[in-house]
This record gives sequence, C-alpha cells and structure tokens, in this order.
Amino acid sequence: MTYKEELIGVIVICYPHLALKGRNIALNNELAKMTKENCTRLNNEFDYIARVIIRPKYRGAGLSYYMLNEYFKMTPAKYTETLAVMSQYTPFFQKAGMTRIDVDSDGKREKLVAMLEEFNINTSLLSSRRYVETIYNSLSLEQKEKFKDTVLLILNKYKGQIVSLFSKNVDKDNWQDYYRQNDNELLDLVKHLKRANTVYSIKKLRD
Repeated sequence: MTYKEELIGVIVICYPHLALKGRNIALNNELAKMTKENCTRLNNEFDYIARVIIRPKYRGAGLSYYMLNEYFKMTPAKYTETLAVMSQYTPFFQKAGMTRIDVDSDGKREKLVAMLEEFNINTSLLSSRRYVETIYNSLSLEQKEKFKDTVLLILNKYKGQIVSLFSKNVDKDNWQDYYRQNDNELLDLVKHLKRANTVYSIKKLRD
C-alpha cells in the first residue's frame, strides 16, 4: 500500500504450514493427516499471512485492519490463517474478522528448556543473545561443558525445527560436534529454544 508514492504498508503472504494445532482445532482435524490429498488442499485452499508491516509514522490509523480487509477481497483462497505473537497485545486480526484459536504450549519442550535454569538463566530472556552470553561467560569450564550438553540435548529433540532451519551450512551428520566446538554459533541458536507464545487465527472467506 502506498500514499503519494511512499510505501506505507505491506502484507506478506506465503504457502501455509502443513501442520498446525490451531488449524486442527478450528477444522476438527479435517486436514490433520499428512496425506498427498490434504497437502494439495492446503496449498490450493489456504493462504498464510506471514507479516503485516506498517511504516512507523502511519501506525495507529487503522491501516492494518484496512489492508487485511482489502486482502480478503482479493485472495482466491478459501481460508486465510496466521500465527502471531503480537495478537496477544494488539488483536487487529480478530478485529478484521479472523477467529482466534488458543493452543496449549508444548509441555515437553518447556520442561527441557527449564533445565537451563540450573545455570541461573531466566528462560523468559532466552531471546536475548547478550543476556545468554553474559551468563555463559560467568560459568566455569566444567559448567560450560554441562551447559553445552543441556543445549545439545534440547537441540537433538528439536533439530528438525531448529538446526535445519537456522544452520543451512552445517553438516547435519556432525552438527553436535560442530556446535560443541563453536560457542558463538551455539549461543546463536539458544534464542530459538523457547517458543514465543503465538496465537493462531483463521478466517473462512468462501465455501
């Protein structure tokens, strides 16, 4: 969206995730099974809103709501959906007619991440690279090795979602050795261990 040739807002649309708990709740598991037919339906019938970005000086004017409604008119998709942390604080997706679906957090993942509290780490601050590095640098050599063991244990559990996503150039057969020898790269991944509390929203646009 532009105003006097100045870009003021963008909506980024992409293909949907193949598996989402919120979608399964909203559609009563209609597309929960990863069959070829269901994957084809997802690609054909769903749009995924990856970002809604408004230039700072135009925020607060209701443009997110306006852009969403204009997008809903243009897309040929049957459904549109999104995952957003900001939905907890600014429910403009719901104001635009999308239905919010709250999903329980991953309890197993939370328990694994809680193991880092042994190193006096506040896990709610894991997204801060500087904070984690400060704590790590205060540990003894023995504690650092134990910290690495703990982080690698969590990464091993979720390596498909974390290592593969954020480590494009790492040998997937020797990734644990790589991160054990490269502290900076390991610390870069720590911020991805704890999932942000995202909200799933969906809107049916047509039958």
